[in-house]
Amino acid sequence: MSLNSKRLQDAINNKDNFHFNSEVDELDVYVFDVFEVLNGIFFNENNAGQQKESIEDIIEKLELGFVAVDTVKRELIRCSAKRKELSPYIKAVYQEYYSNSVFESHCRNQVFQNLQPKLKNLAIENNKSALLELIMPFLIMEIALYLYIYDKNEYFRIYGMEKEMGIVTAIKQNKYPAFNQFLKGNIDYIKINADEHVAAK
Repeated sequence: MSLNSKRLQDAINNKDNFHFNSEVDELDVYVFDVFEVLNGIFFNENNAGQQKESIEDIIEKLELGFVAVDTVKRELIRCSAKRKELSPYIKAVYQEYYSNSVFESHCRNQVFQNLQPKLKNLAIENNKSALLELIMPFLIMEIALYLYIYDKNEYFRIYGMEKEMGIVTAIKQNKYPAFNQFLKGNIDYIKINADEHVAAK
Protein backbone atom coordinates (compact mmCIF):
# COMPACT_ATOMS: atom_id res chain seq x y z
CA MET A 1 0.00 0.00 0.00
CA SER A 2 1.06 3.59 -0.44
CA LEU A 3 3.35 5.07 2.17
CA ASN A 4 0.91 7.99 2.24
CA SER A 5 -1.96 5.68 3.18
CA LYS A 6 -3.94 6.45 6.32
CA ARG A 7 -4.08 2.71 7.00
CA LEU A 8 -0.31 2.56 7.16
CA GLN A 9 -0.28 5.47 9.61
CA ASP A 10 -2.86 3.58 11.67
CA ALA A 11 -0.56 0.54 11.67
CA ILE A 12 2.33 2.67 12.93
CA ASN A 13 0.11 4.19 15.62
CA ASN A 14 -1.13 0.73 16.65
CA LYS A 15 2.22 -0.99 16.23
CA ASP A 16 1.92 -2.89 19.51
CA ASN A 17 -1.07 -4.78 18.07
CA PHE A 18 1.15 -6.49 15.52
CA HIS A 19 2.71 -9.40 17.38
CA PHE A 20 4.05 -12.40 15.48
CA ASN A 21 4.53 -15.72 17.18
CA SER A 22 7.57 -17.97 17.26
CA GLU A 23 6.62 -19.67 14.00
CA VAL A 24 7.57 -16.50 12.10
CA ASP A 25 11.35 -16.40 11.80
CA GLU A 26 11.53 -13.14 9.88
CA LEU A 27 9.22 -10.37 8.69
CA ASP A 28 10.48 -8.23 5.81
CA VAL A 29 8.72 -4.92 5.17
CA TYR A 30 9.23 -3.76 1.57
CA VAL A 31 8.85 -0.06 0.74
CA PHE A 32 8.67 1.55 -2.70
CA ASP A 33 10.83 4.50 -1.74
CA VAL A 34 11.59 5.91 -5.21
CA PHE A 35 8.25 5.17 -6.85
CA GLU A 36 6.36 6.75 -3.97
CA VAL A 37 8.16 9.97 -4.93
CA LEU A 38 6.92 9.53 -8.50
CA ASN A 39 3.33 9.15 -7.32
CA GLY A 40 3.71 12.15 -5.04
CA ILE A 41 4.92 14.37 -7.86
CA PHE A 42 1.94 13.30 -9.93
CA PHE A 43 -0.69 13.93 -7.25
CA ASN A 44 0.85 16.69 -5.11
CA GLU A 45 2.20 20.12 -5.87
CA ASN A 46 5.60 19.27 -4.37
CA ASN A 47 8.71 19.09 -6.51
CA ALA A 48 10.85 15.94 -6.50
CA GLY A 49 13.08 17.13 -3.67
CA GLN A 50 10.18 18.08 -1.42
CA GLN A 51 8.37 14.84 -2.13
CA LYS A 52 11.51 12.80 -1.42
CA GLU A 53 11.87 14.50 1.96
CA SER A 54 8.22 13.76 2.75
CA ILE A 55 8.59 10.08 1.80
CA GLU A 56 11.84 9.74 3.78
CA ASP A 57 10.06 11.14 6.82
CA ILE A 58 7.30 8.53 6.47
CA ILE A 59 9.84 5.72 5.99
CA GLU A 60 11.71 6.86 9.10
CA LYS A 61 8.50 6.76 11.15
CA LEU A 62 7.72 3.32 9.74
CA GLU A 63 11.19 2.01 10.52
CA LEU A 64 11.39 3.50 14.01
CA GLY A 65 7.77 2.70 14.75
CA PHE A 66 6.20 -0.39 13.23
CA VAL A 67 9.41 -2.16 12.17
CA ALA A 68 11.18 -1.42 15.44
CA VAL A 69 8.52 -3.21 17.50
CA ASP A 70 10.49 -6.42 17.11
CA THR A 71 13.90 -5.69 15.61
CA VAL A 72 14.87 -9.36 15.78
CA LYS A 73 12.07 -10.42 13.45
CA ARG A 74 11.47 -7.33 11.32
CA GLU A 75 13.54 -5.66 8.65
CA LEU A 76 12.70 -2.73 6.37
CA ILE A 77 13.83 -3.25 2.77
CA ARG A 78 13.92 -0.46 0.22
CA CYS A 79 13.01 -1.63 -3.27
CA SER A 80 15.59 0.78 -4.68
CA ALA A 81 18.26 -1.30 -2.92
CA LYS A 82 16.94 -4.42 -4.69
CA ARG A 83 17.17 -2.86 -8.15
CA LYS A 84 19.60 -5.42 -9.59
CA GLU A 85 17.72 -8.40 -8.17
CA LEU A 86 14.40 -7.04 -9.43
CA SER A 87 15.70 -6.14 -12.88
CA PRO A 88 14.81 -9.41 -14.71
CA TYR A 89 11.30 -9.37 -13.24
CA ILE A 90 10.75 -5.73 -14.21
CA LYS A 91 11.90 -6.58 -17.72
CA ALA A 92 9.48 -9.53 -17.89
CA VAL A 93 6.54 -7.40 -16.76
CA TYR A 94 7.30 -4.62 -19.23
CA GLN A 95 7.70 -7.15 -22.04
CA GLU A 96 4.27 -8.62 -21.28
CA TYR A 97 2.77 -5.14 -20.92
CA TYR A 98 3.94 -4.07 -24.37
CA SER A 99 3.23 -7.35 -26.14
CA ASN A 100 -0.02 -8.57 -24.59
CA SER A 101 -2.95 -6.18 -25.00
CA VAL A 102 -5.02 -8.14 -22.47
CA PHE A 103 -2.35 -7.72 -19.80
CA GLU A 104 -1.91 -4.06 -20.71
CA SER A 105 -5.63 -3.46 -20.29
CA HIS A 106 -5.61 -5.35 -16.98
CA CYS A 107 -2.75 -3.18 -15.72
CA ARG A 108 -4.51 0.01 -16.75
CA ASN A 109 -7.72 -1.15 -15.07
CA GLN A 110 -5.79 -1.98 -11.89
CA VAL A 111 -4.11 1.44 -11.75
CA PHE A 112 -7.40 3.22 -12.42
CA GLN A 113 -9.07 1.19 -9.67
CA ASN A 114 -6.23 1.59 -7.16
CA LEU A 115 -6.05 5.36 -7.42
CA GLN A 116 -9.67 6.35 -7.06
CA PRO A 117 -10.85 9.00 -6.35
CA LYS A 118 -7.51 10.76 -6.95
CA LEU A 119 -7.55 10.15 -10.70
CA LYS A 120 -11.08 11.45 -11.15
CA ASN A 121 -10.08 14.57 -9.25
CA LEU A 122 -7.46 15.07 -11.96
CA ALA A 123 -10.11 14.64 -14.68
CA ILE A 124 -8.82 11.19 -15.62
CA GLU A 125 -12.20 9.56 -16.18
CA ASN A 126 -11.25 6.15 -17.58
CA ASN A 127 -8.41 3.69 -18.10
CA LYS A 128 -7.83 4.89 -21.67
CA SER A 129 -6.17 8.12 -20.55
CA ALA A 130 -2.60 8.50 -21.81
CA LEU A 131 -1.70 10.06 -18.46
CA LEU A 132 -1.88 6.64 -16.81
CA GLU A 133 1.47 5.86 -18.45
CA LEU A 134 3.07 8.38 -16.09
CA ILE A 135 2.21 6.29 -13.05
CA MET A 136 2.29 2.82 -14.60
CA PRO A 137 5.91 2.21 -13.44
CA PHE A 138 4.67 1.93 -9.84
CA LEU A 139 2.41 -1.00 -10.71
CA ILE A 140 5.07 -2.58 -12.92
CA MET A 141 7.49 -2.49 -9.99
CA GLU A 142 4.86 -3.87 -7.63
CA ILE A 143 4.11 -6.83 -9.92
CA ALA A 144 7.85 -7.41 -10.38
CA LEU A 145 8.30 -7.57 -6.60
CA TYR A 146 5.58 -10.23 -6.34
CA LEU A 147 7.26 -12.26 -9.09
CA TYR A 148 10.61 -11.92 -7.29
CA ILE A 149 9.06 -13.17 -4.06
CA TYR A 150 7.31 -16.11 -5.76
CA ASP A 151 10.43 -17.02 -7.71
CA LYS A 152 12.75 -16.95 -4.68
CA ASN A 153 10.21 -18.94 -2.67
CA GLU A 154 11.69 -17.88 0.66
CA TYR A 155 8.48 -16.63 2.30
CA PHE A 156 5.46 -18.45 3.67
CA ARG A 157 3.00 -15.54 3.64
CA ILE A 158 2.51 -12.05 2.29
CA TYR A 159 0.73 -9.59 4.58
CA GLY A 160 -1.03 -6.50 3.33
CA MET A 161 -3.62 -3.99 4.53
CA GLU A 162 -5.61 -4.08 1.31
CA LYS A 163 -7.13 -7.09 -0.41
CA GLU A 164 -4.84 -8.78 -2.90
CA MET A 165 -4.77 -6.98 -6.23
CA GLY A 166 -6.85 -8.65 -8.91
CA ILE A 167 -3.98 -8.65 -11.37
CA VAL A 168 -1.74 -10.52 -8.93
CA THR A 169 -4.47 -13.08 -8.28
CA ALA A 170 -4.82 -13.54 -12.06
CA ILE A 171 -1.07 -14.11 -12.39
CA LYS A 172 -1.17 -16.73 -9.61
CA GLN A 173 -4.05 -18.43 -11.43
CA ASN A 174 -1.86 -18.71 -14.54
CA LYS A 175 -3.87 -16.27 -16.64
CA TYR A 176 -0.61 -14.88 -18.03
CA PRO A 177 1.63 -17.87 -18.93
CA ALA A 178 4.65 -15.62 -19.49
CA PHE A 179 4.98 -15.38 -15.71
CA ASN A 180 4.48 -19.06 -14.88
CA GLN A 181 8.25 -19.64 -14.79
CA PHE A 182 8.41 -17.44 -11.68
CA LEU A 183 5.55 -19.06 -9.75
CA LYS A 184 7.67 -21.44 -7.72
CA GLY A 185 6.12 -20.65 -4.37
CA ASN A 186 2.51 -21.15 -3.29
CA ILE A 187 2.40 -18.19 -0.92
CA ASP A 188 -0.81 -17.15 0.83
CA TYR A 189 -1.83 -13.51 0.90
CA ILE A 190 -3.24 -12.38 4.25
CA LYS A 191 -5.15 -9.12 4.62
CA ILE A 192 -4.74 -7.58 8.05
CA ASN A 193 -6.23 -4.52 9.75
CA ALA A 194 -4.32 -1.94 11.72
CA ASP A 195 -6.65 -2.24 14.68
CA GLU A 196 -6.56 -6.02 14.91
CA HIS A 197 -4.19 -8.21 16.88
CA VAL A 198 -2.04 -10.21 14.46
CA ALA A 199 -0.75 -13.70 15.15
CA ALA A 200 1.03 -15.25 12.18
CA LYS A 201 0.68 -19.01 11.90
